[in-house]
Amino acid sequence: MSEWMLPVVILASLGIPAMVFAPLILGLITNSARKKRLRLQGIRATVEIVGIRDTRVTVNLNPQVELSVRMPDGSIGKFKMFVSRVNFPRPGEKITVLYDPSDPSIVLPV
Repeated sequence: MSEWMLPVVILASLGIPAMVFAPLILGLITNSARKKRLRLQGIRATVEIVGIRDTRVTVNLNPQVELSVRMPDGSIGKFKMFVSRVNFPRPGEKITVLYDPSDPSIVLPV
C-alpha cells in the first residue's frame, strides 16, 4: 500500500461508521431530551384510547403497540409503548399521559 493511501483508508474506516450511526445517536439524544422536558413541564391528562396498532416488536413476550389517543383539545396524539399481554389496552379505555400543551402530538404515557 502506498504512503498516500493510508490516510484515505483511515478516514474511510472512521467516516463511514460515523455517517451510519450519527443519525441514530442524534435521534436518541433528541428523543431523550424531549422526554425529559415533558417530565418537567408536561401537563398530566386522562385521555381516551381511540386506536391501537401492533408494531410487530416484542421484548420479553410483551408486544410494542402504537396507541392513538384523543387529547383534551380533541386532536389525536400517538406514541409507542410496551404492554402486557395480560392487561392489553383497548379502545375506549382511559389512560394517563403527559403532553406538551404547545404541541399536543408530543405525548408520553405515565
